[in-house]
Amino acid sequence: MLYPVVKDLKYGFINSDGELIVEPIYDLVGRFSEDRCIVEISTDIESSIQKYINSDGQEIISPTRLQGYINSSGQEIIPLRHTPFCSSFSEGLAQYADISEKVGFIDQAGEFKISPQFNIDYEGEVSLGFSEGVAAVATEEGWTYINKEGEELFDVRFETAKRFQEGYALVSQLLKASQTESFFFIDKNGQRLETVPCKINANTHGFRNGLCPVILPTEVHEAEDNRIGFIKTNGDLAFEERFAYSSGFHEGLCIVKKTGSNFGVINTKGEWVIEPLYEEIGSFNYGIAPFRQNKKWGLLTSQGEVILSPEFLFIDSFVGYLPPPDHYHNHEIRKLTTAMIAGQGKKRKGAKQVYINRAGEIVSPFDISPS
Repeated sequence: MLYPVVKDLKYGFINSDGELIVEPIYDLVGRFSEDRCIVEISTDIESSIQKYINSDGQEIISPTRLQGYINSSGQEIIPLRHTPFCSSFSEGLAQYADISEKVGFIDQAGEFKISPQFNIDYEGEVSLGFSEGVAAVATEEGWTYINKEGEELFDVRFETAKRFQEGYALVSQLLKASQTESFFFIDKNGQRLETVPCKINANTHGFRNGLCPVILPTEVHEAEDNRIGFIKTNGDLAFEERFAYSSGFHEGLCIVKKTGSNFGVINTKGEWVIEPLYEEIGSFNYGIAPFRQNKKWGLLTSQGEVILSPEFLFIDSFVGYLPPPDHYHNHEIRKLTTAMIAGQGKKRKGAKQVYINRAGEIVSPFDISPS
């Protein structure tokens, strides 16, 4: 895995030792997933401008934006060319649109395994790619699910359709004018999961480690804000404890907070693994997460051991990000993450980003701030 750096407004990549592997030549880059990373070059060369007819019969002048993929050696495995849309890889496939603005799925060599036939988005949302051998895809009538052969799983369309995790995907039905959108889980046969009385939020990550956060009815003895509980994959309540905030489970851990308290970490039994002592805790990646105390950031382990005392203005989680923001379909270990250092002088202006490793040591001489 490589990590992006910026020089003269161009992006390149370093390795986990801070060595420059790819010279800064790209105008935009993504993050690595499954040994592939999207890179982009913009050009104003008139000869590169293309015209084509989209699916509505309109003439489109192609933006001079070329996108492709590199591997962790810095080689351009999939050539840079114009595409209206492409995505990170998940389960060996990535979404890729041809000039007709229809999306299919390519393999890691750039060959279409599922031909372009789906919309780029539905109601402004895009597909999150394959998970557990299934992907939600956009059509003019709504979302549907396909397998890796491009076959629809069931003959139904949804208003919302998220990724399958641990056998279930969050969906909502197409709405009529008088209806209010509500969310529920389906299995791969399209059957609805019956649960205890609860509300499922649209932004939930779904089931992880066998549990999913939900909003429970208010109990008399509970503070009104402490309504987040957890259900199991059979729809039953996992344990009685409730919270005002939940990150959802990952690596068997969940960052939680009660009203009027600090952040801590629980296990899948609802037991405190890290007491609620911190102003903020980031996501864990292979047992390490950033935390904030006294307005500074450090690093701790999943056992609550502090391995870097708070000294940075900010530390990002090692999970990184993948657009659309769904940290948890990238399960690779990340050896570096970004941290913010205060500027010099009395006013402390000019803060900059650097890379640190899992011990909290600065490993890159580059200022990786985007500007």
